[in-house]
Amino acid sequence: SCGNNGQNDSTSATSYTINITGLTSFTYCVAQLQVCNEQGCSRLSDSIAVQVPPRPPPAVSITGAVNGTTVLIMFTISQPTDLNDLRYTLYRQQTNPLLTTLMPILNNISYDFTNVLTDTDPGERETYAYQLQLLNSVGTSPRSNILSLTTTQV
Repeated sequence: SCGNNGQNDSTSATSYTINITGLTSFTYCVAQLQVCNEQGCSRLSDSIAVQVPPRPPPAVSITGAVNGTTVLIMFTISQPTDLNDLRYTLYRQQTNPLLTTLMPILNNISYDFTNVLTDTDPGERETYAYQLQLLNSVGTSPRSNILSLTTTQV
């Protein structure tokens, strides 16, 4: 049921493996096995259900736009993932020689199927750096690229 018909042409195989890619965590696959030789094929085996195990979220990249002092952060996820288990943390740093670390401004927020985040706290004509990190029940993604944006005058 996972959209892949596997074949094994080995004459002495006692185990069978099918590799399926592109599935999200928690997806169920149902498989049946049938053995064939020159005389014909056996009946189909009982169904075997296998669940794709959860894995940490994939990498994320961000782009942005500025409208006055409102910053919009748009993000894209590099591979399929279980969106129902997804959360994110958005990091921000105002350009300042005394600050060297991006600090979380939205921390561990449940993903609401919208790929645009809004930051309305920046001041006028200030430059800010942003990074995004995805989280799920298994772990965290690498942080995204660093995005630098300068707000305008209202």
